[in-house]
Formats: sequence, structure tokens, C-alpha cells
Amino acid sequence: MAEILNEEAQALVQAGAPIIQFDEPAIGFGLPAPRASRQAGKTNIALAVEALNIAARGVKAKTAVYTYFGALDGALGALMKARVDLIGVDVVSEPRTLAALKRVKITKELGLGCLDARNTKLESVSDLHAIFRAVGKLIPLNRVSVSPNCGLEFLPHTQARAKLQRLVKAVKSYCKR
Repeated sequence: MAEILNEEAQALVQAGAPIIQFDEPAIGFGLPAPRASRQAGKTNIALAVEALNIAARGVKAKTAVYTYFGALDGALGALMKARVDLIGVDVVSEPRTLAALKRVKITKELGLGCLDARNTKLESVSDLHAIFRAVGKLIPLNRVSVSPNCGLEFLPHTQARAKLQRLVKAVKSYCKR
């Protein structure tokens, strides 16, 4: 599967894509690795990093892995060693991710999933600023991008748009400080 993803990524780059995003939400759930992998001494995160390295091999564009969901305790250190440029994490539905980020040396750019894409409730600007402040203590904010914690396709269009507008407002007002 990783080889196929690599072929697709290479084709996307040739078509002009400036960034290739791999989605891997299962990393955050901490499920045990398949039996054959455990017998070979590999954990799920080791398998995920190996697959990411294959998928991103030779890709001449920025690469990202978005994990969505889960606190990623124990997985972040391994992900920082993967051959991707950016790691996307969910800091809104899983606040423990902020604590996990404090325990690891952040060597990649971060994508912060700071809008809850599974809830119509609008996040407050002050809550978003609190996330920005907390992450800004760990990594320069010019190495951070912000986004929903996963795709917005299950929200009504007007609510998804309102959430994105709120995020833009929060970023702009935070940058003016």
C-alpha cells in the first residue's frame, strides 16, 4: 500500500501539487500491531513510520501526515523521525495532545487540528488563542499551521464555513498582538 501511495504522491507532484498529505488517523488510537508484526518485534507506530517513509520516498514536495484523533502518547517521538515535513495533530477533541507535545522534541512543522469538525459548536477566539499560546511555547509559530481536526464534510456547509471564518479571525487577531 505504501508503494502505491508513493506512486500517487509522485504523480500529484508532477501535476503541480505543492504538498502531499497522508492521513493516518489510526496512529492515535494505540491499537496493538498485527500478530505477525509483533512477532517480528514491530509496533504499530514502527510500522506506520516505515510505511510513511516508503510513501514519501523521493517525493519532491512538502509532505505531511495528519493523525487526527488520539493523544499520540508514545507515538510522537517516532513520528518526529519519519521522513515527512509536517505532523498534523488533534488538539481540540484530545487536549492531552498538548501535554504529549511538551514531552517530545518537536523537529517537524506542526499542523494543529484546533477546530472540532464533528461538532457544530463554534470555538471561541479566546480558546483558540490559548491553544496558540500553549503551542507557541514549544515551537515557533512560523512552523505551525492551523486547521480543523479532521475533514469538515459532515458539518452543514454554513457551520463549516463559520468555523473556518472563526479560525481566520483568531489567527489574525493573535498575530496583531
